[in-house]
Amino acid sequence: MLPAATQAEILRLHYAEGWAHSRIAHHLGVNRKSVRKVVRRRSVALAPAPPRPRGSLLTPFHARLQALLAQDPERSAVNLLQVLRGEGYRGGITILRAALARTRPRPPREAFVPLTFAPGEAFQVDWGEFGDVFGLGRLVHAFVRVTCFSRLLAVEFTFSQTLEAFLRCHEHAFAFFAGCGRELWYDNLASAVAERRGRLVRFNPRFLAYAGHYGFRPVACNVGRGQEKGRVEDAVKFLRGNFWPGRTFADLADLNAQARGWRDTFANQREHAATRKVPALLFAAERPHLLPLREPYDTDEVRSAVVPPTWRLAFDGNRSSGGWWARPSRCGPTPTP
Repeated sequence: MLPAATQAEILRLHYAEGWAHSRIAHHLGVNRKSVRKVVRRRSVALAPAPPRPRGSLLTPFHARLQALLAQDPERSAVNLLQVLRGEGYRGGITILRAALARTRPRPPREAFVPLTFAPGEAFQVDWGEFGDVFGLGRLVHAFVRVTCFSRLLAVEFTFSQTLEAFLRCHEHAFAFFAGCGRELWYDNLASAVAERRGRLVRFNPRFLAYAGHYGFRPVACNVGRGQEKGRVEDAVKFLRGNFWPGRTFADLADLNAQARGWRDTFANQREHAATRKVPALLFAAERPHLLPLREPYDTDEVRSAVVPPTWRLAFDGNRSSGGWWARPSRCGPTPTP
């Protein structure tokens, strides 16, 4: 073993002068391996000790926390905090949540295969809710349709989600696209899907007649599978976050006029975040693949009503006076043409 004075000189030349091991060994006339051992031993001595684990206010309650989770693994941090507070725990909920994140295994994330569509293959349709915009006690709904290939967007606001209103929105969207996709995908909308049990779907017969008129196949997305209709859900979010804020509307007609202007000048003219292409330009290549349109479908609403003595009929939230054709429900003179 080298003398203490020689070891000190080795360390001085290495750390203070920055000499290499071979130069130190030649200068002091010692073996290079001996120089390396001295330097390594000193490096180990100078290395900081590993930090001691720090305790927290929750440490004394770890066993109790494990016992509570064993009873019910889904207990929330707020619920556990109430129990531990009664047993003397004085820490915060942040520490408790961090401990739960380490203790409870996270459920595996489900992997999805991205859906791809050919030009003209499919459209996706959904409603968006925008509340009582005009203070009339009537909710405003946004009918949104998007082409799955080009992401071209069509939107129309209505007061109603009846089947007739639903079909009228389809008619206006078909006219805007100047064609029809081979499939139209829906999120189990009541207007389209009459009943569903698992994968068995029964469509509204009147809606099926409408689909047969234009020749498209309706598709009801699986429950809880948001990725299947992600294109239209993204379109609704884009409408809500980009078009809606900061605007005022005189009435429903003004709302739709502003929506059409936004659709044509911005929404369909910007570079889409997913495709990195302009929807209007990409749709120009998709349009030849759409199914041709037939004559417009009759979407008129026919209602039978008994006219009261006041001669005022209620329809779609409004009351209007009956014409000469209306017959009062009580005895009285009947007007003639």
